[in-house]
Amino acid sequence: MTVLATENSESTPILQPKVPEGARNSHLFQSAISMVEYVDSLDELTDNLRFERDERCTHPETVKDAEVEAIAEWAWTKRLSNSVFAGRSSAFRINRRAVDAIRHAGGSSDALALYVTLVDQHGHTPTKSFALDHLAMRDAGLTDLSRERFRAARRALEKVGLLLQVRRPVPGNSHAQFRLATPVPGNVTRFPR
Repeated sequence: MTVLATENSESTPILQPKVPEGARNSHLFQSAISMVEYVDSLDELTDNLRFERDERCTHPETVKDAEVEAIAEWAWTKRLSNSVFAGRSSAFRINRRAVDAIRHAGGSSDALALYVTLVDQHGHTPTKSFALDHLAMRDAGLTDLSRERFRAARRALEKVGLLLQVRRPVPGNSHAQFRLATPVPGNVTRFPR
């Protein structure tokens, strides 16, 4: 256990478990990304990662200096190329076939905006289903579309095969469940469910 500093000497120290083997590499990469914006040099970052390894990781002697240095160099290169992406500073992909499908089907900019929002919120877990609730999305600040425009956008995405309804709604109980679909080339037919 690592003892973290407390606000005063009378309070109980906060104990954090050491990072176990199997999670150390990931921990050091995450630490490097979280630190890289706040250090002045590669050497400072490397020293900080060595300290992190020595104080927070189990069996730090089995994580070689060369490995720590490689992680620090990777993070420093990301910083120098202005490509440190974490949290909301990260990027996500929009498939050009999806954009083309919306445009060629006469899809409105509303359908495109809804698609981008859905990929942002759910694209990282493509097989997971989700409810598509206009009121909840509006209250969360994810859309400013009217109910009618939202439905039209949803139908446009369903029409071009980018949004699949995987479970029907249960009136008074639950909303319909949807899943994002991968755009298919024009010469491929998606089998019905």
